[in-house]
Amino acid sequence: MRVLIVDDAPIVRGRMARLVGNLPGVGEVLQSEDYRNTLSLIEQERPDVVLLDLFMPGGSGLELLYRIGAVAPAPKVIVMSAWTEPGMRERCIDAGARCFFEKGTQVLETLDAVRHMAVEHADDTIPGGLMPEPAATDAPAQSFALPVTDPANAALTVLVVEEQDFSRKVLVRQLRALGAVDVLQASDGEQALELLRRPDNAVGLILCDLDMPRMDGLEFMRHLGAIRSAASLVITGAVDVALLNSVQMMCRAYGIRPLGVLEKPVNSECLRTMMARARKPMPGPALVDAAGGPEFSLDEILGGLQQEQFEPFFQPKVELAGGRIVGAEALARWRHPQHGLISPRAFIEPLERSGHIDTLTFKMLEQAAHACHRWNRSGHDLSVSVNLSLVSLADTRLATRVAAVVRAVGLAPRRLTLEVTETAAMTDVGPALENLARLRLRGFGLSIDDFGTGFASMQQIGRIAFSELKIDRGFVSAMGDTREARAIVESSIDIARRLGIPAVAEGIETQAEWDALRSAGCTQAQGFFVSRPVPETEFLSLCLQQAA
Repeated sequence: MRVLIVDDAPIVRGRMARLVGNLPGVGEVLQSEDYRNTLSLIEQERPDVVLLDLFMPGGSGLELLYRIGAVAPAPKVIVMSAWTEPGMRERCIDAGARCFFEKGTQVLETLDAVRHMAVEHADDTIPGGLMPEPAATDAPAQSFALPVTDPANAALTVLVVEEQDFSRKVLVRQLRALGAVDVLQASDGEQALELLRRPDNAVGLILCDLDMPRMDGLEFMRHLGAIRSAASLVITGAVDVALLNSVQMMCRAYGIRPLGVLEKPVNSECLRTMMARARKPMPGPALVDAAGGPEFSLDEILGGLQQEQFEPFFQPKVELAGGRIVGAEALARWRHPQHGLISPRAFIEPLERSGHIDTLTFKMLEQAAHACHRWNRSGHDLSVSVNLSLVSLADTRLATRVAAVVRAVGLAPRRLTLEVTETAAMTDVGPALENLARLRLRGFGLSIDDFGTGFASMQQIGRIAFSELKIDRGFVSAMGDTREARAIVESSIDIARRLGIPAVAEGIETQAEWDALRSAGCTQAQGFFVSRPVPETEFLSLCLQQAA
């Protein structure tokens, strides 16, 4: 593909020529500095793409746009100018420009546009739309070939949320080349939410940019969590990778399932990987917590508790060194007689807000203690973990009540670990610290959950005699992609080692994550790669399979 760069500033022109010339799929790069020479080059050299400034000697770029349109075949024009007065972008588009970028601040977007035009050019000129393999180079490998359609993607409905028309259309084209049939488009968060609220909405994957007008990507993600969308999210953007991953952590806090981040320009093979992740069903029975699902009143939730409709599911914890099951975390599930299995997202917040969370906590505690007692009597050397709410820690009677329940069951306190979030553990509320100290004094284990998501330090962790440190799943899933996440995971493991307690990695989903954590010295793990949360009978089956 041949590209002509038009700018009367030699420094700008030369810099863009170097950047564009390094893009795979770009062959010759021509340069021009004035109106007359530009028109002559277009007529004689027939470039495929023109990067056009609006200010130049001998005439305006806007006038040149109309003249270019008369050339056959007309090149694709990208306007790159500091002339950003209201309406100028629309005038350029009306005159035939494919897109308009602000000079100096949108270089990445400009290169993104050229990159995708190289893909279009290859698709138009090479049978099958595939470019030949590039020659060997020391530069990072990038795929500019449109990949072969994956039939499995046909059932995946995708929503692209992107302000730039050209970037949005290119993403749509990439998605369809990968097999997606139903692709929705929105230019900002408000439009995207309107699409998601439709009764027939079945969006399974959302690609969302961060910088958008009216409602930007960050606000959109907050609303996405509020409507409890079941769609997976991929964050896109031409910004720092560390910032993109920070946003990914924010998504998890809002209850969204982020699959990862894609830097612009989006690589088709990376996009294929994200689509495969989105297609992968969440293991285990379907949980009701998506947008459009039933909402439950506090009376309904309390009624379900009274009728014994709540039960713990158990997610195994295993040793990374040998894969041996050493325990399980008890996670609350509601078996609703009409709606099936209900996720905690539907009932935890109403119970905490109303002050009734202890009703659920002690039901889970008693059932989990009975289950663990049965496991140990059957010859399985196992422990169990139960989550404690910050609301519960405010009651100075908590430790005494926990001890009474476990004593009545006959379970040794060392077999039960109470998990508290880092935020709860670091609070300066006296009753919370008293409860945690009293639980350790009585022989219970204490686990600091979601470690790394708050503001803990070595000194603060030392205030409480924790027996376990759990690394947040967000850092675990991102450690293979970013050095920041890997550094946090390795530092957390080192902190646990220095304190003489096991480090437990949450949310392991792949063999690569398992291998990386094992090599980093992590002690234990849990996640879908090991097992989803399962009823007690299935958990015991896993233990028996291991013993066999």
